[in-house]
Amino acid sequence: VLIASVVSLMLLVITMIFTHGYNKVTMSAFYGCALSVFVTIIVSYLVIVKAKFTGFNSEEATYLYYNTAGLINFKLLTISSFIIGVIGVVNDGAITQSGMVRELKRLNSNLSFFEYYRRAMKVGNEHAGTLVNTLLLVYVSSSLPLLLLLYTGDTPLYILLNKEMIAVEIVKALIGCI
Repeated sequence: VLIASVVSLMLLVITMIFTHGYNKVTMSAFYGCALSVFVTIIVSYLVIVKAKFTGFNSEEATYLYYNTAGLINFKLLTISSFIIGVIGVVNDGAITQSGMVRELKRLNSNLSFFEYYRRAMKVGNEHAGTLVNTLLLVYVSSSLPLLLLLYTGDTPLYILLNKEMIAVEIVKALIGCI
């Protein structure tokens, strides 16, 4: 988890600076992303512990377990995958929101801090809503064969949702949306 967090944040700051330059917008966006990683770690850990996920939610994990003689903690590997997934999402939201606040201030520098905050939150809520929709559609599109398999099968929905392979994907989508 520490390695995934550090490497993800290092890559993120490098790509953000390369793409957007070293400035207040980029750095405030990066700090927001770092906070998102911290929240992701906490929420992911709590969900994985409470749901009693094993981390063996795919064939690849099972093969990796045997290839590494059980040296990998698959619960922590699952948290790491959540972190890497969240980084891509928060990058877009953070940069867009930071840039929007900068432009709002350039447009009218006479507003109070609270008025900037109120207006930024209004736009941010709209942006976050579209990001959540995009995320959910991406998860659904990547899981389309699985969804069709579940739809055409005879297994009741409540049993399917309790399978770790499916539950982890649902949790990943929900944590990404947070």
